[in-house]
Amino acid sequence: MAPASSGPSSLVLLGISVLGACWLGLTVLGAFHIHSPSLPHLTAGPAAGEAGAGGATAETLLRRVNLLEEQARATEREILLAQEALRRGKFHPSVASPSPETLQTRGGQARPGGAVGAAAVDEGQVYGRSSAAGLPSAVPRARGSRCGPDGIVAVTYASHGGKDDRFCRAVESAILNGVPWEVLGWGEEWLGLSQKLQASLDYAKSLDEDCILLFSDAFDVLFTSDLKEIKQKFLTMQKPLVFAGECGCWPQVVKDKDRGLPEGTICNTLYPPSPTPYRFLNSGAWIGYARQAEHLLEAVVAKANSEFGMKTNDQEMVSDMYIDGQFDIALDHQAEVFQCMHDTGSPPLPLCNPGKHLTLIDGVWHNKLTNTTPSLFHFNGGGKKHHLDMEAKSKHKLTPLSPEDKRRIYNTELLFNNKLVNFESVCSRHLEKSDRRR
Repeated sequence: MAPASSGPSSLVLLGISVLGACWLGLTVLGAFHIHSPSLPHLTAGPAAGEAGAGGATAETLLRRVNLLEEQARATEREILLAQEALRRGKFHPSVASPSPETLQTRGGQARPGGAVGAAAVDEGQVYGRSSAAGLPSAVPRARGSRCGPDGIVAVTYASHGGKDDRFCRAVESAILNGVPWEVLGWGEEWLGLSQKLQASLDYAKSLDEDCILLFSDAFDVLFTSDLKEIKQKFLTMQKPLVFAGECGCWPQVVKDKDRGLPEGTICNTLYPPSPTPYRFLNSGAWIGYARQAEHLLEAVVAKANSEFGMKTNDQEMVSDMYIDGQFDIALDHQAEVFQCMHDTGSPPLPLCNPGKHLTLIDGVWHNKLTNTTPSLFHFNGGGKKHHLDMEAKSKHKLTPLSPEDKRRIYNTELLFNNKLVNFESVCSRHLEKSDRRR
């Protein structure tokens, strides 16, 4: 691929820069009401602080200046997106010359309300709202006709139970919340993340195209509601594919230097804004229609096989696709379904501690920042320190279990690599070992 500084690539970038600069210049003229015969809608206004008929006060001008600053930042982001897309050989509608309407959408100031706005300001950052058009990548094909009884299925990938009991804790939470969690890859030799991606793709292909697929990591999650509630939350979002939002920006936070960008550019400028601190994509928990998931996973698997092999990083790839505006990916910024627990506090990322956003009411964890009750907690990264304590205080752990209850849980059968296996076979004496009920 030719360098971005020569050939057609440079012409595209130059065009974007010129268009953005011209539009911004015209808007600046409008802001200060400079009279021009070619701009009949702009009229000379009164002096600052005066309010004339149809004129603007100093307060109005200040609002315009603030808007222009936001729009300028949005223009800068569009240009950087174009540069990054050209560097990686990606050409999508999302990096075309921005229209004023697009700039107002992407650069508009946050409209926080209540506790959300107050908490966002307290954490030292104001968050904007953004949306990007999707870009399907695959031709429709013949599909399976399989789904859960409620039109939703929940799956994970685990080749084994791990070195501790956290996988069994996750399965226990699924059982006690009525989630028939299916485990892909059980018993297979673990070679790398590409296995998980291929297994997820094959599973998505086996489903009815309108089936809702919930995928999550296996060893650091906690279910707190059933699939009917999760399905309803997803349908309310009115998005075909929703990934968890989180405070961390991994691994893009360490990729600026590799891509020839100033520190913090990818996470703070290229990444779409968010109305909450949960701005960044986490690939360890997502939900979407099977067909949309298939399109995304086909692209991820193809890229992994061609560039990374078994040691791929799916979070990096999917995050880049989200930044580029592909596949109509949305994030659960409000923690409606997913609550990621990793915290941040080192530049270039802002301070963000999800643990401080949560409160416990009758054994149910609520997010007071977003005023939501998440259904699946993901104790990713540094959030693992919260796992056992939050689980111990959760409703399903506070309720005492009789011997009959334990036997029912142990006898519960789930699909492990397409074979029905009861909980006791996988997690023998887990309930006794991990019992924190008082």
